[in-house]
Amino acid sequence: TAADYTTRLRSNHSNLCVNIRGASANVGAVAIQWPCGTASNETFTVRSVAGGYVQLVARHSNLCLAQGSMAASGAGVVQLACTVGSTAQWTLSGSTLRNRASGACLDVPNNSTAQDIPLLTWTCNAGNNQNWLQLP
Repeated sequence: TAADYTTRLRSNHSNLCVNIRGASANVGAVAIQWPCGTASNETFTVRSVAGGYVQLVARHSNLCLAQGSMAASGAGVVQLACTVGSTAQWTLSGSTLRNRASGACLDVPNNSTAQDIPLLTWTCNAGNNQNWLQLP
């Protein structure tokens, strides 16, 4: 497997970054988009797991970015224990992040450019609101 590395994820659409709201260390805390900075609640360790998948481990909480339910589309994105299985595993395909459990992509809902908007997974559609740039 590939070596772990640290990244931030910036939406190509809004230029805002994936962030765990309020720097909460609680299981189930919501992932939002927020102005990019260098805080540990928007910095993730990309950890390879079996099958070519990765986990995105929030540096401030050591919890994983995950789909909050088994919905095929429209599920909220939260942080959960990394041991929950496929909902906390993703594939990096170009600039999209596809959830292993649902096959849906990390998405900024309704093409929003507002900060503090909760992220979700949505049917992959090649929209710019599903494209993410990895920042150091």
